[in-house]
Amino acid sequence: MQYIFIDESGVSKQEGRSSIALVYVSVKDIDILNQAVLEAEQALKIESFHWSHSAWNIRAKFIEAMSRQDFSVKVAFIRNPFHERIDTSTL
Repeated sequence: MQYIFIDESGVSKQEGRSSIALVYVSVKDIDILNQAVLEAEQALKIESFHWSHSAWNIRAKFIEAMSRQDFSVKVAFIRNPFHERIDTSTL
């Protein structure tokens, strides 16, 4: 089966722009992958994994745990086309 996840990366304060990450995941059994996520979170003693809320050592251990699973991933980063830049020099 294939799954597509969309996540906005947040706004760059310097540029005033954001990016969108499209993540395509192909896996035979999503329940096995979901269980692996739960087990990794338990082993790391975290409630739920979120990249921006995790220290680098937690990120590395989580990625290491997930890399043992049988799935394929493709990622595309796209500049957010819906962002309108405001010209503050005219305000």
